[in-house]
Amino acid sequence: MDKIKEFREQLGITQEDLAKAINTSQGAISYYENSRRNIDLKTCRNITGFFIILGLNISLDDVFPPDAA
Repeated sequence: MDKIKEFREQLGITQEDLAKAINTSQGAISYYENSRRNIDLKTCRNITGFFIILGLNISLDDVFPPDAA
């Protein structure tokens, strides 16, 4: 499960703020956060990159942890 919501809330931004920053809809962000829609790699990178720009020292794996083997 991804940690989009956790990091978004840590930064104090709304789903709408994140959606605008990565050029998608608020509904898509909601679906991603609730695991109702699969997310493509480009969007994963865009979300992580935005969080980094806002000051988090994180990696793609922090936001989207690999499945446990």
